[in-house]
Amino acid sequence: MKPTARFGVAEFAVFFAGLLLISSPTFFEIYRSNVFEVLPRDRYESMVLFFAGDGGGVLESPFGYRVLYPILGVVPYWLSPLISFSELNSTLSLNELRATQALALVSYLSMIVVAAFAYRICRERGELGQMGSIVVGLTSFFLLKLTAFYGVDPMTIAFICAGLFWVGNPLAFSAVLLIGFAANEKIALVFVIFFTSHALLTRQWSYLSRAGLAAIALLAYFAVRGIVALPGMEHQTDLAQYPPNFISSFDYLLNLKGLYMNGFGPALLISVWVAAARWTPCDRQSPFESAAAIVLILALFGIGMALGMEWTIGRLALHALPFFFVPLGRIVSLPRDNAATDGP
Repeated sequence: MKPTARFGVAEFAVFFAGLLLISSPTFFEIYRSNVFEVLPRDRYESMVLFFAGDGGGVLESPFGYRVLYPILGVVPYWLSPLISFSELNSTLSLNELRATQALALVSYLSMIVVAAFAYRICRERGELGQMGSIVVGLTSFFLLKLTAFYGVDPMTIAFICAGLFWVGNPLAFSAVLLIGFAANEKIALVFVIFFTSHALLTRQWSYLSRAGLAAIALLAYFAVRGIVALPGMEHQTDLAQYPPNFISSFDYLLNLKGLYMNGFGPALLISVWVAAARWTPCDRQSPFESAAAIVLILALFGIGMALGMEWTIGRLALHALPFFFVPLGRIVSLPRDNAATDGP
């Protein structure tokens, strides 16, 4: 028996507030990690300072085109009190430290938004029960740890969640693409691949219109790159480098570190989809449970190999995460469904 989804604003508010309460240490984890240079990262704080009028500068391509992330960081940069560390041995200036803190807050809040969308997608689009949707929301928050959660990835995935959630509303979907244009080029790429695949697999040709809108956004991005040519990452636009990059990428897959960093996340999501297809009554005509999710995650994995992304191939593939929310919800709801149908 499928649980009846009775979604309300109060229910969502409780979930959102509860997640903020229990997950707040993640903000400090991100901030501390970036300040102490625990992981390699992109220096978007320079662009926060640039947009705040405190110096800084624009990063190289493709990071310099992703202006929304640092722009969102300007508000907490101006308004948030600075949290310092007693044993900080860093070359960061006070303004750079404040900008790093601001971006940590943007990344953390983006993780909350992804979890909130996961909950709403399961409740409203997948018509799943409250408990299963809560589990998916919490799980999505922690699965983001397999991405560059300390950087721009959570905000990018939040936009993908929004586009999927409002796929039935052409105006809202177009707005997501328009704003997402300034966030990350991967947003449009994901929707081109997914909705083209979904239309072909289900013969629902109307979804090609969504793929077309995303393709226009992607072409516009490359047009901007042609007009405002920032230096950097030239090898990623050199088609001749793709075959050798693809072959050399196996060096980052066929060892323990590569299997975990690049293989674990995609394999986990694919396993969830296969399990849901086998054991639950899924609607393959729905974009929320489509086999196009498998096509997407494999395509992103292949693109990461062709671009020579080394240890971050799996991170790119995890941008397919929102398309696995409902299948995951079907799996975690299965015991309750069985319990509800078992008679005396």
